[in-house]
Amino acid sequence: MAVIVLPRFKMPKARCSDSTRRQNRRIENSIQKSILDWFAIRGVRCERLNSGALKAEERFIRFGFPGCPDLMVLDPVVRVGFIEVKAPGGRLSKDQRDFREHCRRSGIPHLVARSLEDVIDWWAGHEKGHQSRSDVG
Repeated sequence: MAVIVLPRFKMPKARCSDSTRRQNRRIENSIQKSILDWFAIRGVRCERLNSGALKAEERFIRFGFPGCPDLMVLDPVVRVGFIEVKAPGGRLSKDQRDFREHCRRSGIPHLVARSLEDVIDWWAGHEKGHQSRSDVG
């Protein structure tokens, strides 16, 4: 009997169009700004963590690290906490999931926020002395 070996077939991953990516970026930027403003009104230090690369004199300069979250919160309530902002339906990259898991194992507050309301709920849980379920993103 003859055996036929077929190559493995992988389904192509669904890719976002450029316009969807731009729309998500605009939504995420808007959410991020509202979060920064909300913390500023409360006198809580919340900083944007820039990551990426830029080309300077024929070479790329990288800053941040793979999976670096969007925001860092510094306050006596949480000491340090991280917020990854995603548009509704947006997904974490593998590096972002790895960073979230590292925070979880280390007891460092981490939130995947899809709205300002997510942050308000998360923060209220910390002010009451317990972590909210949003900490696991």
